[in-house]
Amino acid sequence: MNSALAAALVTGPLSVLLSFCLAHLFSKDRLQRSKITKARGLALTGKWRGTLTQEASSKDGPMEGELEFDLRCGRRTVRGSGVLWRSFDGHERAISFGLKGGFLFERFLRMEYGNDKGHVVQFGSVVTELVSEGDRLRGRFVGYGSMSEDIVSGTISLTKCG
Repeated sequence: MNSALAAALVTGPLSVLLSFCLAHLFSKDRLQRSKITKARGLALTGKWRGTLTQEASSKDGPMEGELEFDLRCGRRTVRGSGVLWRSFDGHERAISFGLKGGFLFERFLRMEYGNDKGHVVQFGSVVTELVSEGDRLRGRFVGYGSMSEDIVSGTISLTKCG
């Protein structure tokens, strides 16, 4: 076997492996799955209550609602559930959704949400900041609202209940 062929056989698989490792290292998912420290995990795990303020969409005016998160932290992932209570067409409604995401830089929590009912089209993203004291989350959301049938966005402010 000549040396050029031997070099190609060795460097080919190594370059594929190296490119895979570099792609994994710099992927967005890797940032989302960064390790959650024990202190931040303890601060985040539990019930959170607060408000959601939805900016006016093309179909609806601005809206406010009461919001509750119940979060659990793993080593790299935050999972939980949420409920939004809001008035729609004169009726009080509760919207339940699942949450999944992770920390960025031990300060920012990025999560995706989706309606608990599989047949309901409602989804979006939430980015909040866990304040230094560990008892408040504040941030923004953007997504698709099932009741407004429109792209929605707004602010979130939550306080830890216990």
